[in-house]
Amino acid sequence: FVSSDPNPNSHHNNDRKSGGEIQENVTVSICSGSRIACSICCDPTGVLGESVVSRAGEAYDAPTKSPNRKLRMKCSLCMRELPDGAMFCPACATPVDPSNTPTVTRVDRPAGRADRPASAAGTPPRIDSGSHRTPSNSLNFGYEARYVPGATLADRYRIVSPLGKGGMGEVYRAEDLKLGQTVALKFLPKSLARNAEALARFMREVRLARQVSHPNVCRVFDIGEADGQTFLTMEFVDGEDMASLMRRIGRLPADKALEIARQVCAGLSAAHEHGIIHRDLKPANIMLDGRGRARITDFGLAGLSTEIQGDDARAGTPAYMSPEQFSDGEVTPKSDLYSLGLVIYEMFTGKKPYEAATYEEMARLREKSAPTAPSAHLKDIDPLVERVILRCLEKNPAKRPASALQIAAALPGGDPLAAALAAGETPSPEMVAAAGEKEGLRPAIAWGCLLLIVLGLAATAVLADKAQLPNLVPLPSPPEVLAAKSRDMAREFGYTAAPVDTAYSFRVSSGYINYIKKNDRSLTRWNNLSSGVPPTIMFWYRESPQFMSTDSFSLGSSVYPDDPPNSISGMCQILLDPQGRLLKFEAVPPQLDTSAEAETAPNWGGLFGAAGLDANRFKTVPPQWTPLITSDARAAWEGNWPGHPELPLRVEAAAYRGKPVYFNLVSPWTKPDRMEEEQKSIWESIVIAIFLTVYFSIVLMGIVMARSNVRSGRGDRRGAARLAVLVFLLMFSAEGLTEHHVPTLSELTILFRATGWGLIFGAISWLLYVALEPYVRRRWPSSLISWSRLLAGQMRDSVVGRDVLVGILMGVFCVVAGSINNLIPGWMGKMPLEPDAAVGYDSLSSPLNVVTGILGNVALHFAISLFLFFIFFLIRLLLRKEWLAALIMILLCSSISLLFGDHLVRDSIFEVLFWSVALVLLIRFGLLALMVELCTFNVLGVFPLTTHFSAWYAEPTIFVLCLMLAVAIFGFYTSTAGR
Repeated sequence: FVSSDPNPNSHHNNDRKSGGEIQENVTVSICSGSRIACSICCDPTGVLGESVVSRAGEAYDAPTKSPNRKLRMKCSLCMRELPDGAMFCPACATPVDPSNTPTVTRVDRPAGRADRPASAAGTPPRIDSGSHRTPSNSLNFGYEARYVPGATLADRYRIVSPLGKGGMGEVYRAEDLKLGQTVALKFLPKSLARNAEALARFMREVRLARQVSHPNVCRVFDIGEADGQTFLTMEFVDGEDMASLMRRIGRLPADKALEIARQVCAGLSAAHEHGIIHRDLKPANIMLDGRGRARITDFGLAGLSTEIQGDDARAGTPAYMSPEQFSDGEVTPKSDLYSLGLVIYEMFTGKKPYEAATYEEMARLREKSAPTAPSAHLKDIDPLVERVILRCLEKNPAKRPASALQIAAALPGGDPLAAALAAGETPSPEMVAAAGEKEGLRPAIAWGCLLLIVLGLAATAVLADKAQLPNLVPLPSPPEVLAAKSRDMAREFGYTAAPVDTAYSFRVSSGYINYIKKNDRSLTRWNNLSSGVPPTIMFWYRESPQFMSTDSFSLGSSVYPDDPPNSISGMCQILLDPQGRLLKFEAVPPQLDTSAEAETAPNWGGLFGAAGLDANRFKTVPPQWTPLITSDARAAWEGNWPGHPELPLRVEAAAYRGKPVYFNLVSPWTKPDRMEEEQKSIWESIVIAIFLTVYFSIVLMGIVMARSNVRSGRGDRRGAARLAVLVFLLMFSAEGLTEHHVPTLSELTILFRATGWGLIFGAISWLLYVALEPYVRRRWPSSLISWSRLLAGQMRDSVVGRDVLVGILMGVFCVVAGSINNLIPGWMGKMPLEPDAAVGYDSLSSPLNVVTGILGNVALHFAISLFLFFIFFLIRLLLRKEWLAALIMILLCSSISLLFGDHLVRDSIFEVLFWSVALVLLIRFGLLALMVELCTFNVLGVFPLTTHFSAWYAEPTIFVLCLMLAVAIFGFYTSTAGR
């Protein structure tokens, strides 16, 4: 027959430009019986262009196998492999079109065997395999349908009409008699019905497509068999494929192209979320239903990302294959993004970025040529759309967008998150990360935030000079000097053996502070601290003839004054004031003493001299305080603290064989703690009971909810795993660096302890995140946008930078407000509050302790932030009013904090302010801003700060302030996107 009436769906027509005129190449197919097929291509003048003659059922020999086997295209109708450069199939004479002809790895066949052609008579009009329905004017398909309308299959499906036929199958419209619904049935072509590879691919298509349930993906229901023919049942889409639509209208209007592009992005993202790579995304595999909604179809070449490798990775349609598919590279979801860019390019321009007649030419263009800019075809295309398309068409997959959702979000006016919520769906973590604001802060606002942070950090250091205890007492000597002085004292007292292990640090004694607060009501009562006598900050030093290690499993376990116990013969423990005066001394005598030396009188005067006391001002009294250490001589004296005649001082001492083993200065506030029973107020007991009840209730509820989310696939397990690993590493590092390391098997205990605390905090973070994150993502996804981007590795995202910058600003503000609040009573003529002694004095002994303190605080407050965030979400979900939930949360958190405070009015004002700021941050900016604010507040509040930068104890101040400023500059730079 001669094709005299060009069919827009047939590829027998090729319009080509030559000399500025359109010439029509007419294809004539001559059929002689069932054995010979001849295709002749002529131009309108009758000049013979090219002809291909072959025997329809004749096999051809495949070349010998080689390690680097070439890829061949297959006929879109009969699936026969095509010779290089062929313009027509040698078996059935179907025209070759790289835009829709699949490419597969060549498989060597045994000689003499060939698949039968799909038709031996003529060249049927080509119907693309992705089409479920063709336009109404193409109902005369030109091929013999396998089933006629009215036929019943498997006693369930009644054929209504054929929908199309292509290289990968035949599709029929059918009625499901059992359910009363219209479905589509897809059969393999007769030539492939018994092909094991084709059947396996057919099965895989069903298996993979059933995993994806999304409005923009054509649903596949099941697989069945009738008359020995395997078929699959799928959703019937009453519409046409996009390839057919664009052949009729050329290109889509910009607004419609944007709408369809977003829908395709959403469907493709749903497939990628399940690890499925489509590999054959093209207009022919995108259906448009009666409402214009896009559906991705034909998962015949799809595969799991973990299974696609080797020659199988190079399957696809050449016109829509990515460069890595041509070059035998790794096929990833970003390969689909390249194909998506080609589809979007074609939707907006009606053209393809690459035009080639053969597979080899298409591969060469992909490798060496850059795509033609869309604006070359369409002058008024949105520059943002063009930028998105060209990013998708990057040759390097690493330069392409991170996900299909990121593409949807980058398109003009795109908000896939709002669309998902409106559809009642739970947006994926990737969709949440890609949604929301794209811009951080305007440069002027960012500069203002950074300036306020700098001023706030300076104000924090200035206020610390007036509020923190280390700035109110003298600290003349660094820890190394005090440690050397302690060692000299031990040698003077008769303990001359070189120690094997030593440890030292600072500690605070709040006894004198509480004594002043209780007995002195004057406005200048804290001025007495400036003399350093009696001391409130003390330096402790321990040495041992054996390596010291603790078996305690408590958080932050290390060597302390009482842990491990002072029980090894030769151990010495010394307590000094910051000026190096002796406050307490303990030494362990020999466990076995066989010497017969005569006892000598102890030199008590040396102890008084080391303590800076005048023995002549003390009178001898009977001993009252019994040390745990064995002694053969005891003594006691009473007097007063130097410079404070109103403060009585008692000195207790003991010796063994003339060597001192015990010396202690006892003040009125010194308590016999070994004799006191532990007492708790009723409020403390109530709070502890409430805390434990809430904690275990949330953990149990979290286990149930997490199990349900994991089993249903709703939980963001990847994000939860990253969070858990981060918290584990932070806590493990903090614990491991804090420990007192020694070359003994106790290092295993340290390893187990650090691992245990890391696992505990990591597991709690994972549990809370998996349990409640899916519900937050469904009902309040805006609070997770910057957090999801951070977990996805988008450290330099401008919104992430904005939340970091704002979180630091609010944390610094709360620190300044707390310091001012601590000083206000003195300014108002009321009783001045006690100095802030709740700081980490271990940081004064080593810069490493500053690092471990920061790591531990960050890990701890990551978990606390999640805990508070999810409690607020549950309250918000229960009350259904955000402002009421915020009010309840502020009152709840403030009440718990006030139970342990001493000043109700002052503490109430600050607690309400603090939690109000925290809730405003959470509601306006989200979880990341809350975490940064809490971490900033606690890091600045846990270390001693000062403005005396030349002092030896300024190291923590310099390190912490520089770290905060560096993080703030990072947030400033990223929030402005380098502007």
